[in-house]
Amino acid sequence: MILRKICILMALFLMPIIRADVDLPALVAKIEAFAAQLRDSGLELDDGSFKKDPKIADQLRLKASNLTQPNPSSQKKAVKDIMLYMDTIGRTFPVRDKVTFNALLAEVTSAWAFLNRQPHEMLQAKASEYFSRIFPKSTIEFFPKLSGDQLGNRALIVPQGVSKSGDNGFLYHIKTHRRGLKSETGSSTSAKPVNVTELFVYKFFQHLGIGPEVHFCWDNEMDFYIATKDVGCTEAPTVRAKTYSYGNLKEAPLLLGADPAAFEPSQESLVNPIVVQGLVFIDIISRIFGLTDLVTNDGNFYFICDDSGSISDFKIIDFDIGMIIHGTEFNGFLEGNGPYQFANSRDLIIRHFLAERCINARVKTAQEVFLPKVDDIITAIDRALQDVSQLQGTIPSLNIGYLEQYHQVVKANVHAFSEALRGYVFKE
Repeated sequence: MILRKICILMALFLMPIIRADVDLPALVAKIEAFAAQLRDSGLELDDGSFKKDPKIADQLRLKASNLTQPNPSSQKKAVKDIMLYMDTIGRTFPVRDKVTFNALLAEVTSAWAFLNRQPHEMLQAKASEYFSRIFPKSTIEFFPKLSGDQLGNRALIVPQGVSKSGDNGFLYHIKTHRRGLKSETGSSTSAKPVNVTELFVYKFFQHLGIGPEVHFCWDNEMDFYIATKDVGCTEAPTVRAKTYSYGNLKEAPLLLGADPAAFEPSQESLVNPIVVQGLVFIDIISRIFGLTDLVTNDGNFYFICDDSGSISDFKIIDFDIGMIIHGTEFNGFLEGNGPYQFANSRDLIIRHFLAERCINARVKTAQEVFLPKVDDIITAIDRALQDVSQLQGTIPSLNIGYLEQYHQVVKANVHAFSEALRGYVFKE
């Protein structure tokens, strides 16, 4: 009895810390093997003889079979049921192989503790396991997430041999998927299965070079985590680039070229051309992919500075999935409205360049930033589909059939939008 309690306590207090995962199929196999022992001669009588007990064995095997269910809440219920039943067996019946029994009960208890971890512990455990494979012998430290609705953390990964000082290391922003746990609740009841479209768009942005490096790790289709490399990180762990969210850039008029709150059309030529190109390109991509919370959220896209301190590029770090429109959405682009209503924006730079500017000038900029990238866009779309489709091997419930349809609609939209740009007749 004392040994069994010690096993349980060790499992409860140590296993959630040192384990990064639990192998439920292997645990089921061990329980079934022990149940077979009980069935054959598992109980020891007072006179030293052994007794078969098929009833207890069958009950244990039945309860173990419930662990094979894919639903996490069902797994939690099943492992708790097994843990309590085994504890009852140990207290009530003279089990013959007490060493194996106590070790198995400790393993069942540790599985119960693992499945009942707090959301942040789950995220950190899975992220540590994943990034330790990519960066062997590195140190990984977690810090609170600074903003956003999704449950998440920041992880600073310092590779082996790199000094742990200053900003050294690679910074990753890790969060649940859009349908996952919210940072305010942390309640598993609020989580829904991951939307494959979200994963597809993240991978598309990465492959096209307008998004950060992105990684996926998960416990299941609901506890699914998206890790993006900070856009200020470079290939070297000791070098960081200067970056500005568009929101922060609006507070740096020398870099932006104008003040969005006091902008006038006559100042058009003063605005940094890379900012204009970024805004136009993001607008087009949003329409083609049916994305929201992008141009209208000045914290979801960043501008990166080169060594001289000048803006050289832009990156999209976050977005939301709206309703994709099968068609060009070109008229909405020409009007500056459609689903985005840029004509009503309080940001006068966005209002001007995406809605009120001369249509000929807006189309010309769109042609310059979009048409040269069409082939790269199509390639990135195909690569993103390939990447996400590979996940189905470990998460069979992913709706890859829907994603394949979305993939075809997006490609059709790219071609339709590019044809509309090429065929546009400039007004006199």
